[in-house]
Amino acid sequence: MNYRPLCRNCGRTIHRVFRYLHFGQRAAARYHRSWSFQDFPDSIAEVERLAEGTVLSVEWVSDIEHWIKRAVVWDGEYTSPYFCGRGCAQLFGYHQAATGAATDMHAEAVMRQRAKLDEQQLRRRRKARRSA
Repeated sequence: MNYRPLCRNCGRTIHRVFRYLHFGQRAAARYHRSWSFQDFPDSIAEVERLAEGTVLSVEWVSDIEHWIKRAVVWDGEYTSPYFCGRGCAQLFGYHQAATGAATDMHAEAVMRQRAKLDEQQLRRRRKARRSA
């Protein structure tokens, strides 16, 4: 069984990214992550074939024929692999920084900064010796 990933900061489940599909001649994709098709699918299997994902819900239309007008599909994508939102990512970063964790880039910057300070102190000592 596949479990939904949990936020590394708060432990809540991470949100899935859904796609909204519209079918029929007057189908109009008006929103982000929304697609429209000219097809008139008459089964969930046909929607899955067109959408290449797991169908979560459908809206049926019964006029002359029985067909699917809208569908919500999930293709396995999550909003983030590690966090439920930006706030949790930010808090996690603060907690990590408080424990002393840092990236390699930070460690390199600290080394450059220390080398620069050591060089400045050495110059001051030489200057003080010359003037004495």
